[in-house]
Amino acid sequence: MDNLGRDRFELLSAYLDGEVTAEERRLVQQWLDSDPLVQRLYSRLLRVHHGIQNLPPYQPQSALAAPDLATAVFAKVDRRSRRRQVELFGGGCDRGGGIGGNFSVASRRARS
Repeated sequence: MDNLGRDRFELLSAYLDGEVTAEERRLVQQWLDSDPLVQRLYSRLLRVHHGIQNLPPYQPQSALAAPDLATAVFAKVDRRSRRRQVELFGGGCDRGGGIGGNFSVASRRARS
């Protein structure tokens, strides 16, 4: 879509939402009276607009009160944080032990 098409789309959308000035309203009405392409675009936007207005209200599956939601979010953050600490420090200890073990084996071989 070129800039002119985008501008017309934006203006038509604003027109549908009642967010245009009197001058913009007259311009859109002129387009609707004379331009078949704008008429088709307006018709499509109008169907989308009505479809959105007729959607049922959103009903969350499990509504948590704000304090409960905050508690659940922070608990999950804490679990992730602890898991990362174990991965970082626990994995490092395993590697360090392996390296230390190699040094002790090497020093025993050198003594033999």
